Amino acid sequence: MIQEINQGNAEQLHIRAEEVDLDELQRPEFKNILEDLKDTFDSIKNSTHGLSMNQIWKYSDRPFRVFIAWKPEQDKPEVFINPRGVGSGGTIRNDEGCTSFQKKGTKKKGRHKNYTIVYIREDGSEASFKVGPPWSRVLQHEMDHLDGKTLF
Repeated sequence: MIQEINQGNAEQLHIRAEEVDLDELQRPEFKNILEDLKDTFDSIKNSTHGLSMNQIWKYSDRPFRVFIAWKPEQDKPEVFINPRGVGSGGTIRNDEGCTSFQKKGTKKKGRHKNYTIVYIREDGSEASFKVGPPWSRVLQHEMDHLDGKTLF
């Protein structure tokens, strides 16, 4: 189900997301939450590159450490569960926007030029890959959301 995207000062945007217990992957409730994230992303995919669980979370507990984003060289978005990342290659500054701060426009933000991410897929398998710009920026932006950090 498509969810409303949390905006601006919503508390959920400033909460560090919790790691997902891998037993959760098989629970119907967790699968429903993932479907909500995917449906919401699909509804805005022409105007964004990624969406974190914090941006649609409406519940009283902490959001799960999950985001969805386009994966380079892939025709469909990928779900990243419990992602961990490491930047390298110096810093680059680019204009960056955010779906949760649409009225604020863009802001110059320094990000690592390259980014390696390790994560769990929906099927429970571990995956990793390394990217450069612009995808390195997208992944770092979504990781910030999961840490409760926002662009503005």
